[in-house]
Order: sequence, then structure tokens, then C-alpha cells
Amino acid sequence: MDLSDDQQQAFMLYAQLLLAEAAGVRQPPVCSVLTGKAGSGKSRVLQALLWFAYQHRCESLIALVSYTWRAALHDSTPGVLGTSTTSFFATAGTFGPPHRDRVERNLNGVRFIFLDEFSTCGLSHWARICMHVHAARRH
Repeated sequence: MDLSDDQQQAFMLYAQLLLAEAAGVRQPPVCSVLTGKAGSGKSRVLQALLWFAYQHRCESLIALVSYTWRAALHDSTPGVLGTSTTSFFATAGTFGPPHRDRVERNLNGVRFIFLDEFSTCGLSHWARICMHVHAARRH
């Protein structure tokens, strides 16, 4: 897959982090946003990273989520199946112990959450995601 210089820079950053984590070298938390106009290649970087993880057998470190199932399934690979944010973070309905446990299971071993099309998430949805992740991490 051919990547531009800018795309290669983002790819290399995450690829190095993935390989270090796969080798058992815990990396400090990274919170980053890959932005760009439509057609700028954000999805190409994501797809390259997912295939890289698959080839290096570290796909279990990644969760691929999107607000829409269409986007989540579009980016899926054999090793990383995309899911909706609503399913992964259990944001629909009342949040109780069974939902918290599901979010905890979903996050188990995951070091990278790639959220595609994050701009489609409203603030209330983001707030529920954050609340559910914190509840699962505290448990």
C-alpha cells in the first residue's frame, strides 16, 4: 500500500507503538487524532495499520469502532472486526453491571482504540462512552 509522506509519518508512529506493546514493553497512553479533509487518506493509514497488526500478530491490541456499522465493517480485517461505538461501549439503554462487564471484556488487552468517523458522534454519545470506559476501568 503506497502512503504519502504525511501518511507514512502517522503510520510509523503507531506501528512502532504496536510492535513495542506486542513485545511486552508497556507504552505510555497516547491520545491522538488523525484529521484531514475527505479523501486525504485517513482511512488508508488506518487500513495500513490494521493489516500491519494482522501481519505481526498483534491485532488483539486493537479495537476498531465507529459510530456507524457501515464504517466499522468497511475497515474490518480478518484480525480486527469493527463494531459500532454503541455496541462496544454499551451506550444504549440503562448502564448496569452486565453492561459494565461487557465493556470491561471489550477493553481487556486492548491498547489502541481506533475510532473512525469520530465527528459523527454527538457530545452526549461521547459523554456516555467516557462514563462507561471509566466505570469499566474502575471495576
